[in-house]
Amino acid sequence: MPLPMNWIKVPGYRHILPPELTSEDLTFAKYDKIHEYYLFVKLVWLIRTQALPNDLRIEVRESTPADVCRTLQNAVKLGAMDTGWADEYFTISEEVSVRMSGFPKEFLIRQRRLQSLISNPPNPHTESVPQSKPTKKLAGFHFLRLPDAVRQRIYRFILVRKSDIQVGDFDFGVEPRGFFRRTEYSLYDSKERRQRRTTYTVRLGKFEPPINFNVMLLNKTICAEAQKIFYGENRFAFLGTAESALSFFHDRASRLDTLRKISMRYSCSTKSFKGCYNATCPIPLPSMTSAPAWRRIFNLFVHTSIGLEDFHLVLDDSFWHQLPEIKGAEAIFNKPRLCEPSYNLSNDRNFLQHVARLGGVNIRLTIDGEGGRRERVVFRRDLEQRLQQHGFKRPYLADDTKPECTCRKKLLFECCIWDKQGKMRRG
Repeated sequence: MPLPMNWIKVPGYRHILPPELTSEDLTFAKYDKIHEYYLFVKLVWLIRTQALPNDLRIEVRESTPADVCRTLQNAVKLGAMDTGWADEYFTISEEVSVRMSGFPKEFLIRQRRLQSLISNPPNPHTESVPQSKPTKKLAGFHFLRLPDAVRQRIYRFILVRKSDIQVGDFDFGVEPRGFFRRTEYSLYDSKERRQRRTTYTVRLGKFEPPINFNVMLLNKTICAEAQKIFYGENRFAFLGTAESALSFFHDRASRLDTLRKISMRYSCSTKSFKGCYNATCPIPLPSMTSAPAWRRIFNLFVHTSIGLEDFHLVLDDSFWHQLPEIKGAEAIFNKPRLCEPSYNLSNDRNFLQHVARLGGVNIRLTIDGEGGRRERVVFRRDLEQRLQQHGFKRPYLADDTKPECTCRKKLLFECCIWDKQGKMRRG
């Protein structure tokens, strides 16, 4: 079956399209490339535009990248005037086309339709509304009558992605919009020398089709089935502070038993905290991970995560600077207060010993900055084996009862997940 010719080639700037496109002007492009084109046009336009009205800007910002042109068409049909934003939009789309050596074929149709509407705008007050002919009532479709295997395949297509679902921190002062409720937490701001509140951000690690969660709004049965696939078959990478991970778990307490694949980053860095300034920027390396929050996370895992199968621990390259010299995996594993602040006088387990509490879980370890040095590679491998050996000896403590939030509070340090034992109510 031949591939669809859905991409128009643009060899250079100010390229004039021929009246009729031939096979030499067209080629095939994957969905990722087409989605990337629409995303770049939307982001660059929203950053540069000075002529876009505020109400129309909000509609464009809330629409998907591929529907921006359709949003502009609907605005023109409802009486929106072109104040210069159309030329900005077309200019930026041309720049992106040159950089990507082409643009989607369907965008040409939408662009010409928008230009036609701007040249001859319809009158929304006098335009007659055609009366539709009566049609026969269609029979309803019962989704839950499909076989379980078919429904699960649909859930996977909608909700499962190849890249990790990353969880990090928003920077201080950033007010994320569109979030109904997210647990907040306080971190130290070294610039103002005081505690300030923030919350976590969730995004896909790579450019992929966005996840559509509307299927979870249909009914409780479909929501339960879809959530089991979403949390069970995606990999969640927690790259920010331990407080962001703990807040994420608090907001999803009833789904902790379905998580199967988790990756967490432990920071040994002494740098000041720096979060994300929007929902698309890379997640920066956080400051040194909080030992109390780290301990509470693994108390949760040990007692509630009955489905956890794979845990990937990632250490940044500043871990090597915390070690004056490599003394062997056993000595590092048993070192008190490993990679913790000097003022912390607690005699609790170090962060590696907390990871090794995960009984029956495949534990993997990655340490950045190995640089091909043999002694570091051997040390990392020995330490990984030490974690796995300790984990296999641990008893399996998780039970079948689901954890539940008992507080409904918004501040992390006041909620039920931050109690003395770090356990939420189960059952």
